[in-house]
Amino acid sequence: MLAGMKIGRNLKIGLERYLKSWESVDDPSIRDFTYRIQVRGLPQMVVSMGSEKRHRSGPWNGTQNNGLPMGQLLYLLRMSCLYCMSLTMNHSGLLQRLVLHPRSSEWVVMYSNPDDPSDSYGQCGVNDICKINKSPICECLTGFAQKSQEKWQVLDASDGCMRRMSLGCHSGEVFVKVAGVKFPDLIRVSFA
Repeated sequence: MLAGMKIGRNLKIGLERYLKSWESVDDPSIRDFTYRIQVRGLPQMVVSMGSEKRHRSGPWNGTQNNGLPMGQLLYLLRMSCLYCMSLTMNHSGLLQRLVLHPRSSEWVVMYSNPDDPSDSYGQCGVNDICKINKSPICECLTGFAQKSQEKWQVLDASDGCMRRMSLGCHSGEVFVKVAGVKFPDLIRVSFA
C-alpha cells in the first residue's frame, strides 16, 4: 500500500479495501493473511489468517489506536510528510512500514509488526497481562493466580488466571489502575 492509497470500508456502497498477502516470496498468488479494519465493536486494525486473528492495533479511542504509542504515531506522521512511505504484508503476516529516502532507490524498514511476542493475538489468557520485559511474558494481574500451574510451567498461559478469593465489596478491595496496556478485545463481551 503506497502513500495516498486507502484502506477501510465505505459503508455507503459496501466497498472494503484491505491488504492480502502473497503465498510466498516468489509466488504472488493470494494467501489467507489479511490486514483490515474491524468495524464490529470499537474499530481497530487486525491481521488475520482466515478467520483467526493474529495481531491487532488495539481499539481506536478517537485520537489513536490504543496499541500504538503516541510517540510512534507522531513520528510516523512527521516521517510521512518528509518521505515516500509504503505498507507491506509478507506471506507470513508480518506488516512492515517501509520508507524511501529522497536520495536512495532502496526501501528501508521503518518498523515491523508484530515486533515482540506480546503483539501476537491471545498470547496471554483471561486476567493476565503480557509484559515484554519479563520471562515468561504472561503474568497474572494483582489479586489473581494461575488457573493451571502445569500449563504455566510449559509457558502456556492460555487458561489465564483466576481470583485468589471471591469478590466482596465490603472486604476493602479496590480497583487497581493498569497503565500502558492495549485495551482488551471486546468483540465477544456481553453485558447482562
